[in-house]
Amino acid sequence: MSKILKAFTLAVCVCAISATETSAQNVYEYLFSQSTYTAANAGDAVTVVVKLRETATNGSLARLAPPTGDDGMGNIRLPEDGLIQFGLNLDFGTVTGGSGSLTDASRLSFVDATPTNFNSFDLVVTANPTDITVSDLENFGPDAEADGIGVNGTLVQTSGTTTIYELDLFSFEFTAGDIGSVTRLELSNAGGEFVNQFSDFTVIDDDVTFTPSQIVVGAAVPEPSSLMALGVLMMGGTLRRRRG
Repeated sequence: MSKILKAFTLAVCVCAISATETSAQNVYEYLFSQSTYTAANAGDAVTVVVKLRETATNGSLARLAPPTGDDGMGNIRLPEDGLIQFGLNLDFGTVTGGSGSLTDASRLSFVDATPTNFNSFDLVVTANPTDITVSDLENFGPDAEADGIGVNGTLVQTSGTTTIYELDLFSFEFTAGDIGSVTRLELSNAGGEFVNQFSDFTVIDDDVTFTPSQIVVGAAVPEPSSLMALGVLMMGGTLRRRRG
């Protein structure tokens, strides 16, 4: 039954795509809960959270906003609200610092990949040594949310005519690599068409941006520019002492 409904969703998307409201008014971004995750010691557990952020401006429709009213069919959420499916790939195969070898990298140890209000039956997780793909479909039928199709987010910021909503999707647990290692975390589309979309058939596969993160074990290594600036300051201090 679930596969039939998924196929039906895709078919409807294909038919309705020409009438889809453009998502250009809003900015969509898949990102992590932190720009840098730090671990003090090798072997420490590091929890990494992946989320979707929506920035709506000038009164445009915020599709991750909470329910706003009755749609006339008994649903307290309007039909254009909510994310109905997503598909993401997380790559963690690039490591710097330490020896630069993958044996020093932080490694994936556990996946909590059943997002709130998404259907665990439709969850697909494909794990490889240096990357993992996670995709899921919002609940349908008896297991569906009481407020209708689509999963909404949480308001995190309001400024003038701009509102920002975020939806936590899933989390990973990594085991920290060797001291000095920096493991890069990069997100991308899982592939295919109509993978990341809302219940009003707005597809963001080609519009969404992906913001990377990293896992740093031990003290972070200063950037070359920072080292140069530090050297200039130290030289300046030495000259002042000599003049004194």
